[in-house]
Amino acid sequence: MERKHEVYAIFHGWKGILDKEVRRVTSKDLIDIAFEGGTFIRTSRTNPFKDEARLRPSPGI
Repeated sequence: MERKHEVYAIFHGWKGILDKEVRRVTSKDLIDIAFEGGTFIRTSRTNPFKDEARLRPSPGI
């Protein structure tokens, strides 16, 4: 039985969520990186709870 799921990558951790760096990925996007070290989506040390400017709602939300 085949199941259909949509997979999304959030780039740069919390920063990616806040900056809307989210992208739908497929198995074709991920197959080449399956055997590499490191991280495809990169990381970030952004702490959204320490940045008061980011705590304000974005326009249109």
